[in-house]
Amino acid sequence: MERENLNLFILADNALVVNGLKHYLEERFNSRIRVYSFYDTKSCLKKVNRHTNVVVLDYFIGGRSGMEALRCIKALNPETEIIFHSSNDDVMAAVNAYLKGETRIFNTSHKKYRHKFANQYI
Repeated sequence: MERENLNLFILADNALVVNGLKHYLEERFNSRIRVYSFYDTKSCLKKVNRHTNVVVLDYFIGGRSGMEALRCIKALNPETEIIFHSSNDDVMAAVNAYLKGETRIFNTSHKKYRHKFANQYI
């Protein structure tokens, strides 16, 4: 997905994951994308609009499933691509999301996955 002025949101409650991924994406893509970070669903949903291209969404946000956030984001902008991420190696969570056809999933528990994420999805 190569575009000018891509708006990418990161929604996760783990500051290390958010800051690490944000830093990596900004370094790799410079001004081609704008990265916004959110630590709770409510603040993110306030900013989602027709210009929101991609949301990287924590599978578990604030102790709850990210599926609710996904449905709200899609209601606000059906064109927004959602990419779930999780630092949990719970394979069943990934399989269930995939079977529902809702999203893509990548694992952020290892540094090497950030590079893979950027090459596949951005």
